Amino acid sequence: MIPTPILETRDHRLSLAIQIDEGKRYRFGRLALTGLEPFAGAGRGLLACWILQGKQFSPKLLKSWLATCTSSWSAAEVKQIRTVDREDGDFGVVNVELQLQ
Repeated sequence: MIPTPILETRDHRLSLAIQIDEGKRYRFGRLALTGLEPFAGAGRGLLACWILQGKQFSPKLLKSWLATCTSSWSAAEVKQIRTVDREDGDFGVVNVELQLQ
């Protein structure tokens, strides 16, 4: 849709009314782990800590969750994690994959 400009000569203003479609809201889906654990039990701990399923998707929330769930890990172990978001538009979810290297 092309907005129609409204010229307000008295105030020397030009106004545009536009519509914004924010798109579909996604929710967190499942958590999957790939790769090798940095230490025994790391994967099991991450899966047990997964509390985001069903909540509205937010990269900031994912980052905060990961920081909380790996707070006892060494900096080197945390650096080995790569997050990949797998969008499933049919179901409106984002499944999260943690790649452990």
